[in-house]
Amino acid sequence: MKTKLRLLNNRVINGGIWTFIGRSVFAFSALVTNVLLSRLLNTMDFGTYMLAFSISFFGNIVGILGINQSIIRFTTENIQRKRYFQMKRAVHASLCIALAGAIGTVILYVLLQHFVLSRFMNSSQLDNIALLTGIWILANIIQQFIGETFRGLHEIKYASLFGGVLSNILYITCLITMMILGSGQLDLSTVILTVSVSLLLNCILGGWILRRKLKSFPNHDQGTVLNTDKVKSSVIFRVSYPIMLSNVAIFFLTSTDLWILGVFQSEEQVAIYGAAVRLIATINFFGVLLNLVLSTHISEKYASGQLNELEKTGKLVTFLVTLPAIFLVLVFMFLGEEILGVFFGSYYSKAEPILVVLSIGQVINLLVGPSGLILTLTGNERMMLKISLFTSCITIIGASIAAKLAGPVEVAIVMVAGLVLQNAILLYATKKKLGIMIFFNPLLMWKYSRSGIRLVRFWFKKKSRETILNE
Repeated sequence: MKTKLRLLNNRVINGGIWTFIGRSVFAFSALVTNVLLSRLLNTMDFGTYMLAFSISFFGNIVGILGINQSIIRFTTENIQRKRYFQMKRAVHASLCIALAGAIGTVILYVLLQHFVLSRFMNSSQLDNIALLTGIWILANIIQQFIGETFRGLHEIKYASLFGGVLSNILYITCLITMMILGSGQLDLSTVILTVSVSLLLNCILGGWILRRKLKSFPNHDQGTVLNTDKVKSSVIFRVSYPIMLSNVAIFFLTSTDLWILGVFQSEEQVAIYGAAVRLIATINFFGVLLNLVLSTHISEKYASGQLNELEKTGKLVTFLVTLPAIFLVLVFMFLGEEILGVFFGSYYSKAEPILVVLSIGQVINLLVGPSGLILTLTGNERMMLKISLFTSCITIIGASIAAKLAGPVEVAIVMVAGLVLQNAILLYATKKKLGIMIFFNPLLMWKYSRSGIRLVRFWFKKKSRETILNE
């Protein structure tokens, strides 16, 4: 019992609290943003915005080249071993790689949009905002690099603030201001420019604070650093690019539904599906929270060989994070149509069956824990890549057939089936490679309920302090 009480001071718990606060604000502000845009843009423009958002998200995954996860590994491990100079080298080298990837991705996207993608997408407006979308991609990459670097340095408050919370608040403030000062609906280009400027302002402030934080560390390493342990750009890139490829495959598995609908269906259908996807972000929030809370913990415990401790903590965090997500699914199942109507307008209430199907998929994703992240941060990124590529190919083929022959609901069902297949394989792979399995264990509900009852009895002094602690 004493050990459980001391957990309150544990860095995982404290970091989890700050991460929860940050992601809660981020998720709420993202939902508010989409609610505002559904009112400020017409249906076709909102559908195009959802496509541009998806493109920006994908560009971020490609352009950052996996640095967003490898930077956590290199900073955390070097700080734990007191190799501060190597840690700084890792940050500087990672920044150069991320910037090179960002610029290359923006140029490639603009060229592809004008000469290739315009022939497939049923949206002529994407061409007009291609350059602005490219700036959006660039700003997203810089923001994510800053946020995840703070996370690797165990500055969870700054990681949450500059990882998206501040930029979302700036974005909402600008939208509300324009709504008050302007009249009628907004232009799509103005909206894309506004989100890009908000991201860039966030990056300037976050970058300045990150630079000061790095200067506070010593400029030397403790002990002798072997040549094989020295941080080099080539080493970082070799670790990062399989992570990037895995993230791309996961994107195709989880987020290409909007692209596929953009090819085979109208912009109105994309808008309806997009409304369900944005509301699903309230459940996806818990999955992001799970990964953020455990990311540095996984690297630390793997570096010190404490995999059993990682398994225990992982099961507890997975249990705590999944419970509210299950509750949200039940809410969507019974009140989905009303919720969609309130947030996005009565027209978008048609997305209720899509919302229910996708929400069930997100909960299944949570039930099996952060298996993919564990493989990625323990040197098994190539296995993660193979699994992701395999399941993504199957899912994309199935979703394309569903979009052409059926409709959005069938696309959502195929996407969820692919997600279930991937998570089952990842859970098995984690057990085989590392000997641990992290998943939602309903028996923990009984275990921690009993602990809670003991604490209540202690507070009401129905037992002596010594008796409770001995139990």
